[in-house]
Amino acid sequence: MKCYRCGSELGRQDICLKCGAPLNTYRLIVRRANSLYNSGLEKARVRDLSGAIEALQLCLEYDKHHIQARNLLGLIYHEIGEDAEAMAEWVISEEYQPEDNLATSFIKKMMDSNQIERCNTAVRKYNHSLTLAKGADHSYDLSLLQLQKVIRINPKFIRAYQLLALIYIHNEEYGKAYKAVRTALEINRSDVTCLRYRKELASFLGRKSKSAAKREEILKKANESKGVVVPTYRESSGLFQAVLHVFGGIFLGLLVCWFLVIPGIRQQIQRDTNEKIMSYGDQLSGKDAQIQSLESQIAQLEEEQESANTQLESYTGQNGVVDAYETMLQVLENYYNGDYLTAVDLFGQLDESTVDGEVYQEIYQRLNEEFSAGSRDELYTRGYQAYQSNDYETAMQYFLQCLEIDPDYVDAMYWLGLCYHNTGDKATADTYYTRVIEEYPETSYAQSARELRGY
Repeated sequence: MKCYRCGSELGRQDICLKCGAPLNTYRLIVRRANSLYNSGLEKARVRDLSGAIEALQLCLEYDKHHIQARNLLGLIYHEIGEDAEAMAEWVISEEYQPEDNLATSFIKKMMDSNQIERCNTAVRKYNHSLTLAKGADHSYDLSLLQLQKVIRINPKFIRAYQLLALIYIHNEEYGKAYKAVRTALEINRSDVTCLRYRKELASFLGRKSKSAAKREEILKKANESKGVVVPTYRESSGLFQAVLHVFGGIFLGLLVCWFLVIPGIRQQIQRDTNEKIMSYGDQLSGKDAQIQSLESQIAQLEEEQESANTQLESYTGQNGVVDAYETMLQVLENYYNGDYLTAVDLFGQLDESTVDGEVYQEIYQRLNEEFSAGSRDELYTRGYQAYQSNDYETAMQYFLQCLEIDPDYVDAMYWLGLCYHNTGDKATADTYYTRVIEEYPETSYAQSARELRGY
């Protein structure tokens, strides 16, 4: 025995020597649980399974860690056809004691033999038959067919035998009902419901046999009081009488076929038809479930495809990741080839948030610092160099870009006016001269602009 608090082995003391927990009440509980387990075991041996279940459940209320009681309870559930309940008890038992536990072998055996799937199938068919019997149409014949399939799948399913007996009683087939109840009681001798059914059936069959015996006795006394005339045999003669006997025999044969043979054939055909209908219904249910599963898979695949298309669009679409990388490469190519103006212009098309890549962000920040810190002066220098080389068109592009960065940059404003002046566009040049004179009158550029406006 182990301590309930610290798990250490216990001796004969009234307290745990390791943690000091009191043990008197604990020992009483353990003894009571063991007594209930022994009682349940004895009842199970004589097939008093209902009493065994009750004793073992009470045992587990006292000690939920009683592994032997839980394993035995699972075996009893398995014996009465309740495999789902049995698996639940064995799984709990294995959770409490993973090592050296018989429940592990029980679970493995159930899984290897595909017993769980058969149990689930039997339960589904039982529920279906119960629905058919309780429905508005009361389809007892279809329910009976389903129950027969359930018993073939799980011959120990007591609830199926009970429902089967009730349907037979409704159809006034008391002998078959009694046989179903007797089969269930062979599995569990103390099932209260089956015992009650057997008592009612035995009482009814007893009354029926007594009434039949009484009717036979009354008929016998009536014959004795009236006297019974025993007909004598006389050999028949004549063709008419022979023909009459032949046709009478044929007529009686037709009557026998009509009232005895044909109804049996009709019932057999009806049973075969009902079985086919049930088979088709099961197939349709399976197909419906398969169709629903496929439709859900299609919907999931469509969502995944839409997500993939969106992600692909973010990569390959306009202003996407691929476009951003291509623009970045063009910026770098123009920058290193000396085309500073084109590089600045292309860099302005980039968006920092388009790509989250570490390398891209590092290059973007470096170029941003380069173009933000020295782009105005660099543009002005390149524009001035182009002006000195008489490349006025290129110089104008640099000066215009410079003014976009700093609209009050008087140096670029003055030399831009000279570029327009030298290309013959004196009206535009005069506009920039006017700005230089009015906004920066004290500068040398203002004096030069005044002189140039005199032309």
